[in-house]
Amino acid sequence: MHRLAFVVGSLWGVFLNAAEPTPLTVTVTGFKHSTGVALCKLFTSRVAFPTRAAQQATMAPIVGTVARCLFAAPPSGAVAIAVAHDENGNGQLDKNFFGVPVEPYGFSRDAMRTFGPPSFDEAAIVSSGQPLTLTVSLRAP
Repeated sequence: MHRLAFVVGSLWGVFLNAAEPTPLTVTVTGFKHSTGVALCKLFTSRVAFPTRAAQQATMAPIVGTVARCLFAAPPSGAVAIAVAHDENGNGQLDKNFFGVPVEPYGFSRDAMRTFGPPSFDEAAIVSSGQPLTLTVSLRAP
């Protein structure tokens, strides 16, 4: 009887957790086609942004011209998002010989520079640890 109660209680916990909203949803817009996937990375460090190891990373399918990346709760404080349209599905933002992206990309706050990526501070948003939704527009290479 105790095992049955444990199993039912465990399943109930899974059901309740599944109903909770995802703490960070990033809607990525501006896809020219739906081939490939959206790569989304969440950074909590100025040192890592945007090319080194991300705090969290995820991939999302592209539906029409939009993708939605879902992240677990980011820590409170400044975070920055980097996204890319991985057109060939190789799991990375492809670049040419000079290091210039050849696939579309974007950053939180739609931060952009003419040459090179924006700084962490330019792309940073403040997370309070509460559910958050934001939109990132892709920039063609």
